[in-house]
Amino acid sequence: MKMTSEEAIKNHRDMWNWIADQYERNKSCDDCEMHDVDFYKEAYIKDHFSNVSVKNNCFMCEYAKQMYNAEQMYRNSSNIGTCTEYHPYCLLYWGNTESGYMCEAECSPYLDVVRYFKDNPFTSCENIDDVIARCREIANLPTKKIVNNNE
Repeated sequence: MKMTSEEAIKNHRDMWNWIADQYERNKSCDDCEMHDVDFYKEAYIKDHFSNVSVKNNCFMCEYAKQMYNAEQMYRNSSNIGTCTEYHPYCLLYWGNTESGYMCEAECSPYLDVVRYFKDNPFTSCENIDDVIARCREIANLPTKKIVNNNE
């Protein structure tokens, strides 16, 4: 999926606000089934972007991959890259001062939201307001300035 930096940021913000809205809608519903963040990310992309593959169901990862691949083409390299090599192209500042990036890094302040349901399936609404607030934080993360002439 080819995107400009502006489109990637807009898509990211729209998706994470939509995820927060899903939790908000379901938090007072006694018989609603709550899902993890990955479920909602996948559902958002499927509902809003038909027949499109988005790396890690993350618009920042998809954009970073796009920029990395563009640079490799510019250098005539056939290296397809790894997530670690894509990281410098992420447009968001995740609050990790060690690397400047890493939404799922162990030192990221947003790790608890990104991985919220990985090890602990959602069974109650006791922390739902915190999850909603953190999703909104992720939606509104500040952007980094990345200079790249390949866009």
